[in-house]
Amino acid sequence: MTSSSNIGALLKKAIVFTGLFAGIYAILALFAFMGNVFFERYGSSPWISVLPGILIVILIFRPLEDFLTRVADKYLFRNRRDNEELLKTSISEAAQKEKMAIIGTLSAGINHEICNPLGIARGQCEAFLLNMKDGLYQDKSSEDLLLRAQQIMAKVIRETDRATAITKKLSSFAKPARGDVELVDISEELDEVFGLVRYELRLDKIAFEKNIAGDLPRILVDKKQFQEVLFNLLRNAGQAIDDRGRISVAAREAAGKVVIDIQDTGSGIDQDKIKELFNPFFTTKDPGKGTGLGLFIVRQVVEKNGGRIYMKDTKVGSGTTFTVEFPVSGLEGAGAS
Repeated sequence: MTSSSNIGALLKKAIVFTGLFAGIYAILALFAFMGNVFFERYGSSPWISVLPGILIVILIFRPLEDFLTRVADKYLFRNRRDNEELLKTSISEAAQKEKMAIIGTLSAGINHEICNPLGIARGQCEAFLLNMKDGLYQDKSSEDLLLRAQQIMAKVIRETDRATAITKKLSSFAKPARGDVELVDISEELDEVFGLVRYELRLDKIAFEKNIAGDLPRILVDKKQFQEVLFNLLRNAGQAIDDRGRISVAAREAAGKVVIDIQDTGSGIDQDKIKELFNPFFTTKDPGKGTGLGLFIVRQVVEKNGGRIYMKDTKVGSGTTFTVEFPVSGLEGAGAS
C-alpha cells in the first residue's frame, strides 16, 4: 500500500508540474512575442516587455499549482482517492471488530476472576448466618459476635473491592481514546495492562519479568493509546509462546529517549516475513486467529504520539524482541515538582 501510494503521489506531481511549466512557457512566449512586435514598431528592447510576464508568473505560480492539483485529484485520481478512503474505513472497522472480540475474550476470562472474590464474600456471610441459626454462637458474648461480624464485613469489603478493581480495568480499557496527552508512568501502565493480558491468555505457565529503571522519566502520550500499544505487544508475545516461556519488559533512558524492549521466548519470525510485519492485514498467526492489524495499528499509534517502533531482534525457535521509543518529555520536571 505504501509503495503504490508513493508512486501515485509522484505521478500526480509530474502531471501538475508539467502543466505548470507548460503554462509558464506559454505566458513567457506570449510576452516575448509581444516584445518583438513592440521592438519592431518602437525600437524598444524586447526583454523589457518580458519582465511583466515574469512578474505574472511569480504571482500566479502557487494558485496555478493548487488549481492543477485540485483538477488532477478530481478527474485523474478520484478512484484512487476513493479506494484509499475505503481502505482506511475497512481498516478502522476491522480494528474496532478485533478490539470488541478481544474485550469479549477478556470478559470471559475476567468472569472467573470476579466470581472468586464474590464467592468468598458470599461464603463468609452464609457461614456466619448459618452458625447463628444453628446456635453455634450461643455461648459467645455480644462483644465476641460484634468482633466476628466486623472481621467478616472487612473480608467482604476487601473481596468486593477486588472484584470492582477487575471490572474497572476492563471498563477503562474498553473506553475509546480521547486524544488527550498526559505524563504517564510506564511501570504503572505495564502492571495494569499485563493484568488484562493475563485474564485473556491465562498465562499461568508464562513468567513475566519487568526491569524498569528506577529513575525512568514519564512520557507524554495519550494514556489509552499507550495502554493499547502495550496490550497488543504483550498479547502477541504471549500468543507466540506455545507452552512454557518468559516475557521480559525492560525500560531505560538513552539519548533523550525512553526505550522499551518487549522480549518473548516464543517461536520467532521467519526472515522473509520481517519486512511485512507492520503492513495491514499481514499476520503470522493461523487463519481466523488474527486480522493482521495489530502491529499496523500499533505503529500508527506510536508514531502519532511522537514515538518509533521496530523489531529489534528475532530468531526462529528462540523468540522476538520489539522496541518502542518515545522522546523524554520536557514537562517531566514540571510534572514531578
